[in-house]
Amino acid sequence: MKDLYRQALGHMDGGRVLDVATGGGKFVGTLGRSLQSYAQIMGIDLSVRALRDAQRAHPGQEIHFLRMDAGRLGFRDGSFDTACAAKSLHHWPDPPRILDEMVRVIKPRGRLVVSDMHRDVETEPQRTDMLIHHLGAEVHTFRGFTHNKTYSRLQIVALIEALEPCGLVCYDWYDTSSDPMEPEGIRKKERILDRILNDAKGMPNYRSIEKRATVLRQRFSEMGMQSEPVLVVVAEWRGCRTV
Repeated sequence: MKDLYRQALGHMDGGRVLDVATGGGKFVGTLGRSLQSYAQIMGIDLSVRALRDAQRAHPGQEIHFLRMDAGRLGFRDGSFDTACAAKSLHHWPDPPRILDEMVRVIKPRGRLVVSDMHRDVETEPQRTDMLIHHLGAEVHTFRGFTHNKTYSRLQIVALIEALEPCGLVCYDWYDTSSDPMEPEGIRKKERILDRILNDAKGMPNYRSIEKRATVLRQRFSEMGMQSEPVLVVVAEWRGCRTV
């Protein structure tokens, strides 16, 4: 996965960077390690707790965090050279609106970087991870959170193409080399299933969800687990967008 971001971002001077839906700041760390250079990184999120964690993890002077709604960015047009979002697209209630806001706040020659998991799996162990993710999305949605099933690769690209960039480049990562039967990886997913079932208590279809979780546990012993595929899209407006 590290190689994916180095390939996508390693040639880029990020300039002033915005990280949307930054959460605990994990992708901020990835940006710092992967970009060729940057002047400043600003992470925004609605969760005060997540922002506190992010600030503790990144105390550097050129990294800052603010509480802000991604659908109503409180920045002027053209405030950033690069705007990013990682593994949050399928959590947004209105992706086109948030993407439009991200494009609004980047400079005319700026870049948009969007990374997310997608459902076009290539192996049955990858399908196991996807099915767990989708089960969790169903339960979280019932509980009032925005958590959609992961998009297809084509849907993600179409969302970015709708912004009419000069061009875009796609970088793909498929988990095909890890051991699908690795015990710690399976234990981690077992714990995730336990949390999903706990969150599902009280749902009218709890028994159905419980049965699906049992089938997923059986998949662990029969075929194992590998991570869902990840797509990184880098879009540019160089030469085709004016102030």
